[in-house]
Amino acid sequence: MLSFAPLGMGKGGVLALRESRRLCGFAARTIGAGAVYALDDIPGDSPAIAQAREALRRAARHDAPVLLTGEEGTERHGFAQAIHNAGRRREAPFVAVHCGGIPRSLMRSELFGFDGEGGRPGKCELADGGTLFLDGVEALPLTAQMGILRLLRGGETARVGGGQGRTVNVRLIAGAGPGLSEAVREGLFLKELHELLREYTITVPPLRERRSDIEALAARCASRFAQALGKQPKPIAPEAMEALLKYSWPGNVRELETVLERAVALAEGDVIGLSDLHARISAAEVSVPTGKPLPGHEAKRLLAALERTAGNVREAAKLLGISRGGFYVKLKKLGLNPDEYR
Repeated sequence: MLSFAPLGMGKGGVLALRESRRLCGFAARTIGAGAVYALDDIPGDSPAIAQAREALRRAARHDAPVLLTGEEGTERHGFAQAIHNAGRRREAPFVAVHCGGIPRSLMRSELFGFDGEGGRPGKCELADGGTLFLDGVEALPLTAQMGILRLLRGGETARVGGGQGRTVNVRLIAGAGPGLSEAVREGLFLKELHELLREYTITVPPLRERRSDIEALAARCASRFAQALGKQPKPIAPEAMEALLKYSWPGNVRELETVLERAVALAEGDVIGLSDLHARISAAEVSVPTGKPLPGHEAKRLLAALERTAGNVREAAKLLGISRGGFYVKLKKLGLNPDEYR
């Protein structure tokens, strides 16, 4: 985006093309570069979440880089927004980039922009004055990592195909999964960049470590999705809540949100019942097989195991603690086809 200013009125008049920071700020807001999640939006009173919430408050008091580490499906994006909204940059842009969702060949132009025909600013420029959140930072190619290192060292970014650097004032928050340390060891992630990022690290706890928060989280999700669908919010039935509390939640809060979104859409009664939950949730005890289940319950256990393992019979049998052959016998007896879950 460019602004134009004539320098003279003589023959062959000259125009100066200059970057407009105001227009870049407008673009950042227009493309949805904003943060709506605040510290008060983080429900729960478990020790794990209370510790994390306090760490977020401290992070909001300074502008140093922050590294949010957590499994897939944890609230890294929401935590980053909460830091931004609690700090002095809250009125400035919050620009989020999901690094794993961008082709490696396009990463540099997405982050730093490019010059030439059709040129445009990158996310670093759009975040000027505010916060840049790079989630899944371990997926960055080395060339992009060097650009981020340059940004942290000197507050400068350079467009692809352009020789001149641009000074920007950006607060960086990075989100990473468990694979970041391994990427550093294998030379796939710059050790110096890792050292800069991990100076202030906040761990986003997995849902299994904050089970006492599940009830509050589930109620909030159910209410939010009901509102989005134009439906009257419904309470979660005790037996359905018990199943939610028993489940292991390998997909963390994101999986809980998906489950509740589906349940709210399906629920036809006055409450969200057990039958409105996905089979893998209502059969949460699948991971702790005990005794000889009833035939109907047996089918639920087999289905839940198949869904959890994407139709892999060997892994499903292992999950239930029975032999592969025995699993096939049960499938045949109940008329179940594992191919339907692949």
